[in-house]
Amino acid sequence: MQLFLRNKSKIVCWLALFVLCGGLPPSAEVLFAADCVAVRAKVQKERNLLKKNKLLGQVIHECAGDPVLNYYYAYAQERLGKYNEALRYYTIASELDPGAAGYFFGMADVCVALGKDISAIDAYEKGLEIESGNRRALRKLDILRIKYKAQMGEMVTSEEVVAVMTTEDVQPYTKQSVDGPLLSMQIPYKRNSPALSDTAKALLDIVGWALRDVSLQGASFEVAGHTDSTGSKDGNLLLSKYRAEAVKEYLVQMHQIDASRLRVAWFGDSEPLAPNTTDANRAINRRVEFRRVDLQR
Repeated sequence: MQLFLRNKSKIVCWLALFVLCGGLPPSAEVLFAADCVAVRAKVQKERNLLKKNKLLGQVIHECAGDPVLNYYYAYAQERLGKYNEALRYYTIASELDPGAAGYFFGMADVCVALGKDISAIDAYEKGLEIESGNRRALRKLDILRIKYKAQMGEMVTSEEVVAVMTTEDVQPYTKQSVDGPLLSMQIPYKRNSPALSDTAKALLDIVGWALRDVSLQGASFEVAGHTDSTGSKDGNLLLSKYRAEAVKEYLVQMHQIDASRLRVAWFGDSEPLAPNTTDANRAINRRVEFRRVDLQR
């Protein structure tokens, strides 16, 4: 706050005028703006993340109208894993300066970390309207569209599965950066059964072809089963286990995938992607997730 304390007497005078006249004189606004620009330079020079975050936290309210400082603060919050706060300040920055693509890209990255795929797609698209040649954003948007399509039960290609599982541009500071690329797919089973439907087998054929691709040779995966909230907790946990095992067995038997490349996990209804309030949402939650695990850090 030293930058502001140097001008303490001036600020007191301007505040008195604010009370008497109902607003800040133009010269006071210039004073505040100049101080905020000076803070930008100080933040850029600071290399310690915690010190940088502390500095920004001290001035962000006084410089609430500065899009750059809001962006810096959002990025610091993102680095610290405070994704909701990061999203708040990326959003403020983008509203203050809607012509800055980086603010939308930052917002999109945080939305991915929060599992808000639709919002992430929207933010990437808005950023690319401004900076259409940004290769990183284009690549991340392509991958996100594939993942969203699979999550919603739409057919994907084996090439798209390979693209997701070979992506190296994983969002840092997130669970995915530790666990590796993930693809969530709606695999239709017969009701209350681990038996695979014909549609499920067709989807798993696509996965099998992808796992045999040369770029994924030697790669290992977790096959995780999930259910909706219909039924008991214990029953759902057991059902998710049997369904994940059925997926592994199909890939091993029908596509000659080495069993050692696939490990099974099961979570029952404990990790819903959507509230279990509608048939469509329950379908999203009845899923199998393929997570690449040989890249774990």
